[in-house]
Amino acid sequence: MSVLQTDPPGPTPGAMRPRRSKKVYRRRRIVALIIGLIVVAGLVAAVVLVPPVLTRAAAVARYDAAEKQLGELRGKLDAAYADAGDGTGRPPSADQLDAILADGSGLVTDDAASALQTAREDAAAALGGGDSDILARPALDTATASVAELDAESAVLEAGLDGLRDTVDAAPDKVAAAAQALGTAWDDFRTAVVAEGTRQLGAYSDAEKSTEDALYQALTAFQDAPADQAEAALTAAGAASASMIADAEAYRAQIVAAASGSSQPTGGDVDAQLGYLLDHWQNYNTAAWNDYNAYGGDCVNFTSQGLLARGWKMDGTWSSPGASGFASKAWISTTAMEAYLKSQGFVSNDNDHLDRVRVGDVGIFDWGEKGPGVDHTMTVSKVEYTPDGPVVYFVSHNSDGDYRELQYTLFTQHQNSKVRIYSIP
Repeated sequence: MSVLQTDPPGPTPGAMRPRRSKKVYRRRRIVALIIGLIVVAGLVAAVVLVPPVLTRAAAVARYDAAEKQLGELRGKLDAAYADAGDGTGRPPSADQLDAILADGSGLVTDDAASALQTAREDAAAALGGGDSDILARPALDTATASVAELDAESAVLEAGLDGLRDTVDAAPDKVAAAAQALGTAWDDFRTAVVAEGTRQLGAYSDAEKSTEDALYQALTAFQDAPADQAEAALTAAGAASASMIADAEAYRAQIVAAASGSSQPTGGDVDAQLGYLLDHWQNYNTAAWNDYNAYGGDCVNFTSQGLLARGWKMDGTWSSPGASGFASKAWISTTAMEAYLKSQGFVSNDNDHLDRVRVGDVGIFDWGEKGPGVDHTMTVSKVEYTPDGPVVYFVSHNSDGDYRELQYTLFTQHQNSKVRIYSIP
């Protein structure tokens, strides 16, 4: 090597790595520990929580599947129901019938509801045989039901589905016959609802006419409603009924207040009053009461007997010893009876204003052909609703009758006559 040459350069010393502090190592160990704990907690949660969640999901899926199959069978039954029915329409489906029966309308009597419920159950039994009970089982709320409840209900549904499906699929004639029977029961139910509404129109004939008209129209709508609108129509009719009854009761409260000074009790048993009068309009009760026909007429005496049966009390003005002597003038005279009714504070309506008249009220008549003065007394025995206004009937002695129609009495049997009908509170 020449003296001019030098030794080749050696490697450059590497940079020295700084030493980590104990604090850094400690921090890393803590982070690793936390990560480990999180992993362990996740594994524990998976072991503890996931199986119940999966179990519940399976229970819900099982129940939903059974309910879906049951819904399909209900659909087949509803299709059979839709092919049945006499008269004005087909019956509602099973679910619709259940809603109607749960409506709580004041127009549905216990007898009508019971008959329809029985027909609905009979139809289900005929269609489904021994497995028909599952059709009426209420659905579970899968969000709140326990796994045990879901599994138990699923087992019940699954046990009955095959038998129910076979019965429905294999017996179309039985389905048609059962649905036809249910259709007949539905027609009977509608008829019963309308009959109850008609009865209410008579019993609450002292309601304002607009409320009576509303009920009449609602009943007509219910009678004509197709199956899928029947529940809503029944609800509307029930509301109209409640409104009419409330109006009549408000009027009755008004006439009670107007008669606050009356010596006679308010309310009373109108059924007892009419029952007595209808029993004795022809068969005079002479064992208990005198017959005043020989003294000018028995009409007021008979009306007084009815008021006594209603619960009125004899007083110094209005009284009778029965069959043993003569009664007071207010008991047997039309003029004196009207004066007594006025003295009690009772409200009256003439023959041009019959909207507030009801059964048990007392009519004072002035026969036009006999000149001034009142001539006759009768008791209202029936009030029939018509869209054109009420038709009022009376029960009386001389002339004896149980349902004497007002307009015929005023203008055919007599001429240009008038009546004042006193509302009896």
